[in-house]
Amino acid sequence: MIPFPLPPSAALCRLLFAMLILGPIVRLQVQRSPLKTGEKPNRRYDPAPIAVVDRLRLTPEGTLGLRDGRDILDVHHRAHPQTRNDRPEKGCRSGSRDITPKCESATGST
Repeated sequence: MIPFPLPPSAALCRLLFAMLILGPIVRLQVQRSPLKTGEKPNRRYDPAPIAVVDRLRLTPEGTLGLRDGRDILDVHHRAHPQTRNDRPEKGCRSGSRDITPKCESATGST
C-alpha cells in the first residue's frame, strides 16, 4: 500500500515507473546483510548475502523476500538489525539500469 500524501520526489519517481515499460521481471532477490566486508582500506564486495526469492512483499518499512514459505528480511528493511535505512525511499530498489539513474535524478537520491 502506498502511503499518502507522498513527498513530491517520491510521487515523481512512482510516476516515472508507472509510465515506462521496463520489460519482464527475470529475477527477484533480497540482500540479507551488507555486501561490503572488511575494514578500510581493505574493504571488498561479497555478493554471498544476495538471495534469490520466489516473491517480494513490499511494505512502508521495506522489503521482505519469500522463499519456501519463509520470510527473508532485506537489509534495507527498517526492522533488520544491520539496517542503515534512515529514509523511506531507501526501502526498495529496482535493478533496472535504464530507469535507476532517471529516478535518482528526479528524486535527488542515490
